[in-house]
Amino acid sequence: SVELEAAANSSATITVTSDFDWMSNTSADAGFTSDPTTCEWTTENPFTDGKTTVTITASAENASEEGTKTLGTLTFKNVKTGQELVVTVTQKTSYVAPGTKVTLGTDWNALFGTNYSGSITGIKADEFSLNGSSNDVSIAVTNGTSTNGYVKTGDFRAYNGYTITLSVPDGKTITAISTTTGGKTFSSGISANVGKGSISSSAYSWSGSSQTVVLSISGSTVSFATIVVTYE
Repeated sequence: SVELEAAANSSATITVTSDFDWMSNTSADAGFTSDPTTCEWTTENPFTDGKTTVTITASAENASEEGTKTLGTLTFKNVKTGQELVVTVTQKTSYVAPGTKVTLGTDWNALFGTNYSGSITGIKADEFSLNGSSNDVSIAVTNGTSTNGYVKTGDFRAYNGYTITLSVPDGKTITAISTTTGGKTFSSGISANVGKGSISSSAYSWSGSSQTVVLSISGSTVSFATIVVTYE
């Protein structure tokens, strides 16, 4: 068999070895062409060790969501003996499935299993944590050196010293993170252990490829109405 790349006009070559003339035929509605389609032995133009290079070319791009597809078959026939060789031609797809988006924080209390209504008192350094998960995305929050905390339905705040760890199961990869602003504006204060992130209009955006992303908070207090995680 021969597998072509997804792009139109992508090609591959095969070598046909024969001591006699041969001819080839493509299956009905084949999605490729081949060249040459025949080869004749002559004393003026003999085969090179009985070998001929045949180029197979895709007629169009394959962007199918169904993945690799079969374009058809190419049958080589030995003119003298009648022996046939059938080659199946397939083509990869250029389709990339969109990532799954999961929104955390439509209701932070529901996600964390808490019942806060804003500022949280009595927090000690390194002793406060929040954990939750939704649709394969997990979030783990630790307060580090901070003694501040703030959670309510539409607003979760992280302070200097906090870490926010976002993760997905084995075999999956986080490719994007975006946030919407809670009840406090900010212009800095978030750094990620991998990938690239930026802040604009009190919203954080991140891109990369990792099973786990750790966001460290420093300097500023940051506020989230939602955190949207895209994974694939």
